[in-house]
Amino acid sequence: MTGQSTMAVVKRSTSMAIAGAVAMIVLGFSAVFMSFTTGIGVSVLLGWVLVVSGFAYFACFAYAFSARSDAEVLWRILIGFLYIFSGFYLLAFPKLALKPLTFLVAAIVFLEALLEFIIFSQHRSQPGSGWILFDGIATLILAYLILRSWPSNSTWALGFLVGVKFVVSGVTRLVYSVTARHTLKAMI
Repeated sequence: MTGQSTMAVVKRSTSMAIAGAVAMIVLGFSAVFMSFTTGIGVSVLLGWVLVVSGFAYFACFAYAFSARSDAEVLWRILIGFLYIFSGFYLLAFPKLALKPLTFLVAAIVFLEALLEFIIFSQHRSQPGSGWILFDGIATLILAYLILRSWPSNSTWALGFLVGVKFVVSGVTRLVYSVTARHTLKAMI
């Protein structure tokens, strides 16, 4: 492989990473400015996931009837109905899901912060790795701020949380990708 072809691969891969980072930043700002709408959107998406999952249970009826007993078949059918009912309920009343979803997403973001710290500790010697630490710290603060005022903030917090997380992660990935491109250029 020649230096030119290696450079083309580096440029192409880092360009895709930079484009993805910019898209995350744009989507993040959109979610922040429309936080209630974003939260409702997440709730509606979950509703559709539940509906589709419920129908998937019925599509796999052969699986249900491969059960060892009639009671097991009945339980599998009831789970399918529960998924469908829950999904349609969320679609009809998406605002009701904002409180538990806000808590769940904040908890996931907290765990993501811990994983960012682990990733940083494994890559701390690499150029630009401080941005991974920055992402972890910002993510941890964000999770704390949301959990501290939960559930009173649930009508706007889910969309805001998703938006800010996208912006922070997008900026981190943008800087990290640009740093990787410059480092790889210097090595080639």
